[in-house]
Amino acid sequence: SAEFPDCLQTIVDGAFSGCSALQSFSASATHPVFRVVDGVLFTADGKTLVAYPGGRKAETYRVPDGVETIPASSFLGCSALSEVKFPKQLKAIAPHAFIGCESLTSVALPDGLTLIGDDAFEDCVSLESVSFPSGLKVVEPGAFGGCVKLSSVAFPDGLKTLGDEAFSRCESLTSVEIPASVEEIGRRSFPRNADLVIRGAAGSYAETFAAEAGIPFEASGEPVE
Repeated sequence: SAEFPDCLQTIVDGAFSGCSALQSFSASATHPVFRVVDGVLFTADGKTLVAYPGGRKAETYRVPDGVETIPASSFLGCSALSEVKFPKQLKAIAPHAFIGCESLTSVALPDGLTLIGDDAFEDCVSLESVSFPSGLKVVEPGAFGGCVKLSSVAFPDGLKTLGDEAFSRCESLTSVEIPASVEEIGRRSFPRNADLVIRGAAGSYAETFAAEAGIPFEASGEPVE
């Protein structure tokens, strides 16, 4: 375990990355900056989950109500986790937050989430399904790169940006549904899988992207005028 004195004021992102034997954090109940709940480290106001101990063997974890941000590398390499449940208040998942969580099988993201950061779920090699929230605006570069079991994704209306290589190396991906709201899709956002099909509205940016990338496109829903 790791115990923090009351004088500690700052912990940088990813400070405990690679600590595969670490099973819990501890701090006094009067710590001015941090607090610990069930061995997991948070800011004192409970709005940020600072770090989850990488050596924990629990397969599931429920992020407490009130958490708005999961910062960079906070769950990096937590190989035992197969399921994480998120609170409705969550707004952002920062870069590398769940990178290398190799047992994670499904992710259901809450409607208040607007941003998925760079490489946030990269190399989650057991991830088979992702439910994207209605409020999502940006999926940053590499967010789901290397999720080799992910076979289909459907993005919500309102999404604006898909970053470079957002789903690169997703070797099982065969179906992508992109809403007409999308205005930018980065380079190599999707793998060159032989069976991959992009679906979206005729006349949308998704159709233009598919044509330029050499990916088959199927029109669905109302065409863009």
